[in-house]
Amino acid sequence: MKIIHLVLGNAELQIINGVNKVAHKLASVQTDQGYNVTLWGISKTLNNDYFSRNYKTQLFLKKSNPFDLDPEFYRAISSLNKNDIVHFHGSFIPAFYLIAKELQNNNIPYVYTSHGDLSPGAMKYQKWWKIPYFYCLEKQILNNARGVHVLGESVKSNLKKLGVSSPMFLIPNGQELNEVAQFERKITDQFTVGFCGKIEIRNKGLDLAIEGFSRFLKSGGRGKFELIGDGTDLTRLKQMVANKNLSQHIVFHGSNYGTEKFKLLAQIDVFIRSSRMDGFPVTVLEACSLGIPCIVSEPTNTFDYIEKYDAGFLLHQNSAEDIKNALDEAYRLSLSGNLFKKGLNARRMITNSFSWKKVSNKILEVYQKDKSEIETRNQGEKVLF
Repeated sequence: MKIIHLVLGNAELQIINGVNKVAHKLASVQTDQGYNVTLWGISKTLNNDYFSRNYKTQLFLKKSNPFDLDPEFYRAISSLNKNDIVHFHGSFIPAFYLIAKELQNNNIPYVYTSHGDLSPGAMKYQKWWKIPYFYCLEKQILNNARGVHVLGESVKSNLKKLGVSSPMFLIPNGQELNEVAQFERKITDQFTVGFCGKIEIRNKGLDLAIEGFSRFLKSGGRGKFELIGDGTDLTRLKQMVANKNLSQHIVFHGSNYGTEKFKLLAQIDVFIRSSRMDGFPVTVLEACSLGIPCIVSEPTNTFDYIEKYDAGFLLHQNSAEDIKNALDEAYRLSLSGNLFKKGLNARRMITNSFSWKKVSNKILEVYQKDKSEIETRNQGEKVLF
């Protein structure tokens, strides 16, 4: 069996993109497990300037017309057989619709992971084009898939409401403690809140986080808020901070990767991800690997894990007041010296529930079973690893 992971781009990790990490890690682990794995990437260039990897990478040129395919795709698909599997990573990509149709014509099975693009919140955003696109194109890809990999119950329920008939399987993203560079935390009396990811105000709920932090300070809390990342809303968010007279309390570090990113993350006391829409954010898992408790909203799909392991704080309403209350509690625990206990729980959560090998094995089961077998296995309620 050949396994093909299909992404937009080349799975380069030096950008803020959780899809790239997941596709790369699955390809890498499955290669280590003895499978023949190739990553197919739709890229603006065929230059192999990506990082070294243990699996094969084949790039195809991205066409100026989104509803056009590099001719090499047809040759590559014709080399596959019905025992092979293609794994789609991402949604609302016109080329994926064309590739799915060609795979169907050649009787090649495929599975599909949306990585958060089909969550209820994401579907409501720019729904003027997403809903028509979904019903005309995306739904066909989903309904002809061997299985649809979802990251949360809300996504599963939403897709059923939208008429998706393919079996859906709930598997989280993975994370290993040794994937993050470990740094000793400096002992200070400064309470530090942190965020890492794309600077997208609406999607990531950064307006809520800033307002919640502002209320925390006004109620007597002391500390700073450090943000790692870049994005289209960076200038607007900085202006929002200035308008609230918070510039002396909020630090923007810009984009940082690898060791530098982990060095910055290691100095925060509590990580916040107050997203209105999300997949299964890698940065939450990375923070937990560093022993940092997390404040999370339900759309992150980490809610149940954080609750099960007491690894942080839950934003049931995901409002500014909700965030302020979570920060109050984290600050109180920090002052009493007890916040570290939630951090230890966070590391235990990673060790127990997010092994990439375990994630890969669950997905391999789906690759190797037909639709009826998958459907039978997915009749029960959600199960946390």
